[in-house]
Amino acid sequence: CAIVLPEGVIGAISVKKTLNDNDVEKECRSLRNIAALCKSKSNSGPLRGPFLALVAMASNIHKENSDTFDWITDKIKSVYTDENVMSLKFDEIVGLITALNEWSIFKKKPTKDPKEAKYILMKHGGNENHLGFQFILTGLLSVYYDSSRSFNRRPGFTAFPSQRKEDRV
Repeated sequence: CAIVLPEGVIGAISVKKTLNDNDVEKECRSLRNIAALCKSKSNSGPLRGPFLALVAMASNIHKENSDTFDWITDKIKSVYTDENVMSLKFDEIVGLITALNEWSIFKKKPTKDPKEAKYILMKHGGNENHLGFQFILTGLLSVYYDSSRSFNRRPGFTAFPSQRKEDRV
């Protein structure tokens, strides 16, 4: 825990030991509220908001009657579709939900003017337990090195296997 000015927040990560059904919507709402508190402007315009993530070591979310990925993305949508939040910017929407030992669902980088967030599922294979941590690091660095926050050039040291395809879009 730390006390920082809103413009100094580059990430907000909700951490759970085990991700349960009721955690997704509740934690996404909390992250949405954090993003609202961290809205900031500089002399050159608005600053990019913090990277938002829900991280757990494991997941108890295993749906039999529906696809787990679809169920989770529906929960995300329910948080961001009420009338009060329709004017949210892309970076104010949760960027990553991961059960580190199983899968990661992350927000795809937008085109010029995104109207909605698209999420991608990556199931972690036997040698891919690092993927969740890599997504966290990539998300934090993308905010830290964003042109609205820094004039530093972003180093290119986060990469994924070139032949690795996503499991779902």
